[in-house]
Amino acid sequence: MKRMLAIAAAAAMTLTALAGTATAAQNDTGITPAAGCYDGVELAQVGKGMSPGLPDVPAKTSTRCNDINVQTKYPGTAARVCFYAQQDPSRLLYCQDRWTAVKPTTWMVIATNVHDGQPYRVQWREHPEKALVRLAA
Repeated sequence: MKRMLAIAAAAAMTLTALAGTATAAQNDTGITPAAGCYDGVELAQVGKGMSPGLPDVPAKTSTRCNDINVQTKYPGTAARVCFYAQQDPSRLLYCQDRWTAVKPTTWMVIATNVHDGQPYRVQWREHPEKALVRLAA
């Protein structure tokens, strides 16, 4: 009887541990961004469809994260990243061809394998002006 209770207790602890790891903040792509990405979250205002909004300087990627992640509270929007020259952050290099649908209150990865210190803006489709969004990169 004691052996059965010990086995049941061990199984319960294992299931609890597995359930705990499954609740990590996972986005819709199934990728769980590293916790360090969110240590430097920036609040950015949307202006002229971009965040950080114009005329503010572009945001820069950090060493904490390999991706650019966004979060908004507004439904029905999509985002893409526009990259700027490191030597001259006012000079647009290019914008991604594809738009990523962004679900409200969910962290979404919209660019991967970005270089550290890369200036960027997030371009929004159908997003309220002057709204605040969260960026982690």
